Amino acid sequence: MQSHVNGEPRPHLAHLLARLNRIDGRSILATLSVSVTAQRCLFPSPDSGGDEQPACSDGVISYVHHSDGFDDGATAPKTAEDWARRHRVTAESLSSIVAHFAAGGKPITCIVFMMAGPTMVDVARSHSIPFVVSWIRPATVLDIEYHYFHGGYRELITGHATGGDHAHKVSMSLPGLSHPLLLWDFLSFLLDKIGSVLANALMEMFRELFESMDQWRPKVLVNTIEELEANVLAEMKRHLDVVTVGPMPTNVYLVEEEWEVGVRGQNSDGVVTRTELARCIELVMGDGAKAVAIRERMKELKEIAQAAASIGGSMDRNLRVFLSKHSKLLSPDTFCIRRSVMTKSV
Repeated sequence: MQSHVNGEPRPHLAHLLARLNRIDGRSILATLSVSVTAQRCLFPSPDSGGDEQPACSDGVISYVHHSDGFDDGATAPKTAEDWARRHRVTAESLSSIVAHFAAGGKPITCIVFMMAGPTMVDVARSHSIPFVVSWIRPATVLDIEYHYFHGGYRELITGHATGGDHAHKVSMSLPGLSHPLLLWDFLSFLLDKIGSVLANALMEMFRELFESMDQWRPKVLVNTIEELEANVLAEMKRHLDVVTVGPMPTNVYLVEEEWEVGVRGQNSDGVVTRTELARCIELVMGDGAKAVAIRERMKELKEIAQAAASIGGSMDRNLRVFLSKHSKLLSPDTFCIRRSVMTKSV
């Protein structure tokens, strides 16, 4: 039986599959689960949204759709009841897909997911299937969100968020971070002050995700490079079973504070003026000492990233360790990673 992966249609998954194939020497079949609405966008045809058979396949990656309770594409969750319905319908639909693959002789032996944590944990646990979390943001964001839900930091952060007009200038230190964070470096839903339905839904989703990671200790594949976030990764490995798989996106804190390859624009009431923008561009792109230092640092980081991504580099080594520890899951006769997430509107 051919190895079989299922997940969300994002470029980094295809990149990860290519690297796994190169390391393992086998062809891994991927089935990506998308919502009915997303499938219609990906493959507009009269037959989209019919049965559970893959709508398209290139011989390596196939797509199968699931219902999220909002299949008309014209509506989206707006109330707490809507989000609860989405969770329930998504879980039921994905459970049906799990049964479908089992009946077809390709039983799912591992579920890999990103945003739809609580839903997919429910599906995995109900079918006694191990799961892996794919964290598609830097380890610094993982550190921020982890500590938000652990150790009393949530109360501290929300307390500052309601501290008036100058709250965004407040800085805080978190374990693993080399420099303090400004309040505006936190994800906006963590600082929600009006109790919006979307912010509450995201808050609950991530709270349940971290509870699941605490309880079941799954592998957490982090979208970063070991050498670029060494301190924060050391902190996270104290709490979670983290594997770095890179490459990674950047954020303001990393660019300015950790890597020193950019500058942060100073704003007034949340607005960066034209003059301030011009100042920042000159600092980065000009001929001054800071601009020269930034360009030199960029060269260093590029070399680090290239070395990490090469054969024998840290990304390659980490994937080999991951494969060796999960040899049973990854054997040609039993392997089927299922990676299914909620739609793009989450």
